Amino acid sequence: MAKRWLIRNPNLFSGAPQAQNFRDFVSAYPVRVVRRSNNPRPLPKGKRIALPSAYEFSGLVRQTRGFLRETDTTGMLVLVDGHVVYETYTHPLNRTTPWPCWSITKSFVSFLVGIAISKGVISGVDTRVTDLAPELGGSGYDGVTLHDVLTMSSGVRWYENYADPEADNRRHGVVHATGGSLDAFAASLPREWEPGTKLRYNSIDTNVLSLVLRRATDRLLSDLMHEWLWDPLGAEAEAFMTVDGEGAEWAGAGLICTLRDRARLGLTIAANGDDLVPSNWVQAATQPSAPHLTGENSTAKPFGYGYQFWLHEGACSAIGIYNQYCWVDASRRVVIAKASANRNYGRSFNEAGYRDLEHMALFQSIASHVCG
Repeated sequence: MAKRWLIRNPNLFSGAPQAQNFRDFVSAYPVRVVRRSNNPRPLPKGKRIALPSAYEFSGLVRQTRGFLRETDTTGMLVLVDGHVVYETYTHPLNRTTPWPCWSITKSFVSFLVGIAISKGVISGVDTRVTDLAPELGGSGYDGVTLHDVLTMSSGVRWYENYADPEADNRRHGVVHATGGSLDAFAASLPREWEPGTKLRYNSIDTNVLSLVLRRATDRLLSDLMHEWLWDPLGAEAEAFMTVDGEGAEWAGAGLICTLRDRARLGLTIAANGDDLVPSNWVQAATQPSAPHLTGENSTAKPFGYGYQFWLHEGACSAIGIYNQYCWVDASRRVVIAKASANRNYGRSFNEAGYRDLEHMALFQSIASHVCG
């Protein structure tokens, strides 16, 4: 049974234009609890550093403090070799406060798929999603492979734009917020182009990954999250996963956890799996596997895409709306986690509205600063 967990912070629904409408009818989401690890492992302290005072972006020198303020940063955590070298929070966040990951959830789901394959529960990425979730038969997902869904290349018709109140992501959000079924919503979507040929970011693709996992294991996604990730990661706190009207977890954006436990996703990448996620899956998830997924050829240029991870200039990122990040430079073993409630997020469908590239520039500057 899911329990009710009140969303009390209005900033969570104030970033994008359509979010104002969410606030009109969403006062609470039902959630499932992801229990903390049976053996929680606090993150060790490293030598404290200060962030660089400035960084370069688009040919200009930008002030770090000003940018963090502009993007309504509520928490920042920097780890080097698994040690905390910088950690700060602003109200209402602190180190024990759960905070929505939004689409960072997708990257956790990618790791669950990799673990399921390593356990033999799913045969591989060439498996057709309809072989395990036959209710998607006749939809745009009919015959589409897991690889295509993992890489946001399903070919299903979708338009995700937080500046457009008519975009599909708004319809999907309304289904979730009003108690509908995200599985049924996925089954209603038609095909637009040949699967595996074009990157089109699609939050419902991740819900399809969840449906496949739930059908393959006959278990709840939140239970898999605890057993396969949260517990072995040594997560310090309980997490929560919002659920739809049928009790299915919102795999595209529903994970709520502390910033420290969000950063453990990045630590797993920096450790190349750390005997938790297969190293070959970590490597596949964090590099492009087809020409249309490279930064040069991607429709999201200059970003490339892996298995539910964004790729840019040698680093990989899990990214969520309102400027949530878990950024990893595995070569330098640097992990940066950031929580934000950017009130101006998504007001335009470009860098000025999203600020993703500028965050990448800041994170690269921090990594260079701490690693010399």
